[in-house]
Amino acid sequence: MNVAIGQVLRFLIVGGLATLTDALLFTLLVTGGLDPRLANMISFPLSAVLAFLLHRHWTFAARAEPAGGQALRFTLMCCAGLTLSTSVVWALAPQLGPLPAKAIAICGTVVLNFSLSRWLVFRRSATAMS
Repeated sequence: MNVAIGQVLRFLIVGGLATLTDALLFTLLVTGGLDPRLANMISFPLSAVLAFLLHRHWTFAARAEPAGGQALRFTLMCCAGLTLSTSVVWALAPQLGPLPAKAIAICGTVVLNFSLSRWLVFRRSATAMS
């Protein structure tokens, strides 16, 4: 299978699992009475830890490079995703409700996260990709 296609499929599986984790934590926190914006700022980073570990070891099989540099780049990527996600929830939750706003935020971060993961966070040399 083409490397890129395999990565996309694994990314979607891992992303789906991390997104499900994010959505479940977010829902539990919101239904427990927490403000949706704060709930998003808790659920998103916790699901990001799961995503980092699974993407490093399975999606991109990028274990040759020390985890520290990857973790730093992944953290920066997550900060960008968190900013996008929280901005969408902040703007849309009052009009649409917290769960539809969160769903829209999730859609907005998928393309951003795959692109940055593949070409920045877990990048591999040309020889390693052949």
